[in-house]
Amino acid sequence: MPRARTARPPLSTDDLLADIQEISAAPKAAPLIASPTRHGYISILERFKTYMSRIDQAPDQAPNATWMKGFIKMVARESYGIISERPTVHTLCQTVGHLATSYKWHTGVEISEDVRKEVKDWIWTELKPKLGLSTEKKLKSTASASDLDEILRFLWLEDRHKYKQEQTRLNIAFYLLILAYTAARPGAVVVSSAYSTSGECLKYKHLVFRLHRNEGDQPPQMSLTMTFQYMKGDRPDLSKFVTLTLWEDRELPHLCPIIHFLALAFEHDAFEFTPEQIFRPRIDPKVIEVPFRAEVLETPLFRGLKGEPWSYNACSMMFKAVVYRVGYEAPASAYSIRRWAVNALDKTVSPGVMGLILGHKRPEVTQ
Repeated sequence: MPRARTARPPLSTDDLLADIQEISAAPKAAPLIASPTRHGYISILERFKTYMSRIDQAPDQAPNATWMKGFIKMVARESYGIISERPTVHTLCQTVGHLATSYKWHTGVEISEDVRKEVKDWIWTELKPKLGLSTEKKLKSTASASDLDEILRFLWLEDRHKYKQEQTRLNIAFYLLILAYTAARPGAVVVSSAYSTSGECLKYKHLVFRLHRNEGDQPPQMSLTMTFQYMKGDRPDLSKFVTLTLWEDRELPHLCPIIHFLALAFEHDAFEFTPEQIFRPRIDPKVIEVPFRAEVLETPLFRGLKGEPWSYNACSMMFKAVVYRVGYEAPASAYSIRRWAVNALDKTVSPGVMGLILGHKRPEVTQ
């Protein structure tokens, strides 16, 4: 029979104080996930504090509904908009959310949902007609399959730009193909601008490369499984991730993600095997997982001249430069590729599956 549990003897005061001393002296462990950079949010909080000083209130007081409304009205009257003369209704509603988030980060105190909703409703019902605010939303560019094909064709055949490292051309092409085939956010592939000092990005430890036995005498089919660990809104929770598998395309090699990956992996010396051993005529097992060298598992898939991980800002500048050299007049970003991928998904999978792939918590986010 199990023994009946009894209370343990209480620790002495000396033991308790020794525990405190040990905890205080221990070095602080590095966080599992880096904290985001908060420049934009901090600037909103600082602007709110300045507003509080201007109305003769203590800057550190918690924002209530009245002060938030006054602050938003000031922002609307003192700021220029991008789409219209003043900031739009949608921009001002986002400012409410950013102010609440910034205040919580700074103080640990959350502005209630009721207060935020009251201020947003006021923006729509009272501030919008009073100041003639626009409800127009910024037009977001969307690429197409033909656009991607044209950009890649230009990149490989016509682009005369001289990169410091020719591997950069391969990096750009493979980066765009990943976004197109997975609909991943750029910040899940390269270092996000919101986490610019984290080094968090897609690494070899997030990849699995396999050979699959083909029919007859056909060479094995190749696949690459990618786990996107750094999903927007879920970074602190390592149990939440998205895993997708890309397959070889032998008919359109310039659009084949596997060919691009192998070119990059051999450049990184990621395998113990030679290309001849991987491009074999046939295999007997149904599936063979080709391991990576242990030394590369923690290294970024996309990296610069000195091995530093690519950042979203750097990728964005390079992509925009390529699009400009191709001859497109409309501005574009990596999200233009993602939006096309989302539109393609919308025609082929259920809203629930699409939400899982995109990392969207609610269906209306995809609208």
